[in-house]
Amino acid sequence: RKSYIGNTGTGKAVTETADETDKKPPGINKETFPVSVCLKNQQLQIEKYDVLSGNVSNYLIQRVLGRGSFGQVVQCINLDTKEKVAIKIMRKDESWAAKREVIILNRLKKLDRDKNNLIKFTEQFEDKGHVCLVFEILDISIEDLIQRMTFKPLHLSEIRVIAQQMLVALDALKSLGLVHADIKPDNIMLVDHQLQPFKVKLIDFGMAVPISKVRTGTMIQIPGYRAPEVMLGLPLTEAVDMWGLGCILAFMYLGQDPYPLHCKLEVLRVIIQMQGQPNDHMLNSGIHTRDYFSKDQDSPSPSWMLKTECIFPCCKNQGSITNRALSHPKLFLNGYLQIEKYDVLSGKQSGYLIKKFLGMGAFGQVVQCIKLDTKEKMAVKIVRKDETWVGKREVTMLEKLRKLDQDKNNLIKFTEHFEHKGHVCIAFEMLDLSVEDLIEKTSSKPLYLSEIRVITQQMLVALDALKSIGLAHGDIKPDNIMLVNHQLQPFKVKLIDFGLAIPISKIQPGTVIQTIGYRAPEVMLGLPLTEAVDMWGLGCILAFMYLGQDPYPLHCRLEVMRVIMQMQGQPNDRMLNSGIYTKDLFSKDQDSPSPSWRLKTECVFPCCKNQGSMTNLRRGSSYTFNSVDDMANVHFEVQDTSENNTQDFLGLLKRMLHVDPEKRITPSEALGHCFISMKHLPSDANPNPHMSSHMDEANNTCPNSGADKETVTCTNDNSPHTAGLDEDTCSNSRARATQLLLTIITDHQGKLT
Repeated sequence: RKSYIGNTGTGKAVTETADETDKKPPGINKETFPVSVCLKNQQLQIEKYDVLSGNVSNYLIQRVLGRGSFGQVVQCINLDTKEKVAIKIMRKDESWAAKREVIILNRLKKLDRDKNNLIKFTEQFEDKGHVCLVFEILDISIEDLIQRMTFKPLHLSEIRVIAQQMLVALDALKSLGLVHADIKPDNIMLVDHQLQPFKVKLIDFGMAVPISKVRTGTMIQIPGYRAPEVMLGLPLTEAVDMWGLGCILAFMYLGQDPYPLHCKLEVLRVIIQMQGQPNDHMLNSGIHTRDYFSKDQDSPSPSWMLKTECIFPCCKNQGSITNRALSHPKLFLNGYLQIEKYDVLSGKQSGYLIKKFLGMGAFGQVVQCIKLDTKEKMAVKIVRKDETWVGKREVTMLEKLRKLDQDKNNLIKFTEHFEHKGHVCIAFEMLDLSVEDLIEKTSSKPLYLSEIRVITQQMLVALDALKSIGLAHGDIKPDNIMLVNHQLQPFKVKLIDFGLAIPISKIQPGTVIQTIGYRAPEVMLGLPLTEAVDMWGLGCILAFMYLGQDPYPLHCRLEVMRVIMQMQGQPNDRMLNSGIYTKDLFSKDQDSPSPSWRLKTECVFPCCKNQGSMTNLRRGSSYTFNSVDDMANVHFEVQDTSENNTQDFLGLLKRMLHVDPEKRITPSEALGHCFISMKHLPSDANPNPHMSSHMDEANNTCPNSGADKETVTCTNDNSPHTAGLDEDTCSNSRARATQLLLTIITDHQGKLT
C-alpha cells in the first residue's frame, strides 16, 4: 500500500491499495466512477483519467490521495516524462493560501531540496480557476508508519536517522529566515520505504512564514504539537519548529502523541507536569497568558496558577474522544488517581491488582485488573475526584440495568462499585476490543453485510431492553460497542459506558448529548428527546461499519447538519419552528414568498473554527453522498452477495436515520425488518456449525423473536430521503447471503490476530 499525505491543511492521508485503484464497482462505468466522490462546493470536480493542463506538461489523474480544508491531492502521471507526481488542487476560495504557499516554495528553490530533505516542488498552474501545485510523489508519513506498526515505537537507531535529516531541513529553513510552523508526524514523509528505508522529507509549507513577519500572538501549529510560546502569545522564532520536532521524537519513541491533541489547557497541564511551569518572565509577557493562568492573590508574592477549567468551547466536548496521549501510564493529570502497575484497589468484594492501563478520558481512567479472590480479569473505571457526581450517576444507571439479564440483552456486566482514596471505582467484566478498534485494525476496511447484521441484531436487542426500563443510552458510538472475545466468540458484542445514560422521562428539551458526529438532529435543534436518539446513533454505526469511516463530520455541528440535509433532507418546519437551538444553525429566508428556514453558511460555534488543521485519526467521511443509497457505490463485497441484500440493509439504514424522530424505526420494529430477520431464508440451508450456534444464540436472546416479533413492511420507495423497500426484494438470493453469513466468521477468524 502506498499513500500520500493529504497535504491540504488537515493532515490525514486517504490511502488506497495500488492494485485496487483500477477496479470499478459493478454497474459503474469509467465516466461515472467516483474517484472523487467528495465534490464539495469550491472543490474542483474531477474524475479518474481527467487531464490537468499544466504550464510544463499535462497530467493524467490516476487517483485521489487526500483531501482537506484547502483542497485535495491527486496522484497523476506526467504525460511528457511518464513519472508519477502528486498535485495539490486548491479550493477556489483558498487561492490566497495557494499563492502564499507558492511564494514559500519558490524561496525553497534556492536550496538543494534533496540534500536538505525538503519536498520537491516543480510547477504551479491554474485549471478551471483552481491553483494547482505539482510535487514529487512520496511514500507514507511517520504518522502512517507508526499506525501500520499498531503504534509500536521505533528503535533509537531509526529515530536518530529521521531526527538527523529533519535537523538538516530545519537548519536549511533557518538559513532562509523561514519557519515551517506545522511540524507534526503527518508532515514528515518517507521517500520510498522499500528502497530507501527511513529516508524522509519535510512536506506541507502551507503555514510556513518568514520569521520576520510572524506577529506576536499568531496562532500556529496544532494543539498537541504547539510550543508554549505560541499558546501564551509571546514573540515567536524558529524555535517553535524545534519544539514540534521534539514532540515528533517523543511520538516515535512512545508510539503515541506525548501531549493531548485537543485541549490546550490539558497540553499545558502535561507540559507543567513533565517539564515545569513557564517562568514568570514568559507568563507576565504573554498576550494569552490569562486564558490559561490566574494570579494566586493569596500567595505572599502573587504568582501564576494554571486554571482548572478550560475557557475554550472547542475543548469542552472533547472528553469522550479517544486520545492515545492520555492513555500513557506516566501522565498523571490533576484529578486523576495516581496509580502504577501492581497497585491494589480495595473493593468491597475483593482487591483488584492493576495489570495495565486501558484508556483515559475526561471523567477518569480505565485499568485492567486481576480480581484477587477469583483471579478473573476485570476492567475497573476510576473516576476523577472532581467528577464524583458523574460516577455516582453512572452507578445509579448500572443498578437499573441489573433488572435485566445483561448477557441475554448484550449489556456490559457491572459487578460492584467502591471508593479508593476518594475516587469512585466501578468494576466491570473484561471485554475485548471496540467496533472502533476493529475497523482501525483492518485499516478502515468496511465489514461484510453478514458481520454488520450480527452486530446490529445484538444492539437492537440491547436498545429494546433499555427502552423497556425507560432509559436512553445517550452516547451510542463505535467506541461504546465492544466485542466480548473476538477469537472465541467472533462478533458477539456488548453495549458499554452508561455515563451519559438517563431516564427518558427526565430528559429536558435542550439537553445536549451524544458526540457531534453521532448526534441526532433533534438534539442539535434542541427538541424534546426520546429513545429515538439511540436509534440514530446506531444507524450512524451501521454506516460506519459499512463505509469503514464515520458518515458525518466529527467536529462541526453545522457541517453535520449540512451532510444530513444532503443525504436525508432538511428537518421539517415543525421541527425547526420548535427547536431551542434552531437559530444557531438556520436563518429565516425573508426573501422567500413564504419565509422558510435556510442553513447558515458560517458556523457560530467557536469550537468549529479551529478544527481545520487538527490532526485526528477520524474526521468523518471522505465521501459526499446525495442519498443513503449512494453508499452502495463505495462498499465492495469480496464474495458474491446479492444486490437485494444490500438494498435490505440500506432500507433499514434509512429508517434508522430518518430525520424526524417520530418516524424513526424503533428497536422492536427493526428486529422484524427483513435485513435482520432474514425471514425468507430457505429452511434447508446447510449451516456452518460455528456461525449457526452464534445465530441461534442471537435469535434466542431476541425478546421479540418468533411469533411475537413485530413485522416491518419494507415498502417500495426510491426517494433518497425516505426509507423503504418492497418486501419481495428480501427473498431473492437469500441462500447465497446466508451461506456468506454462515462462513464469513470462520473465514476471518485469523484476520485480526
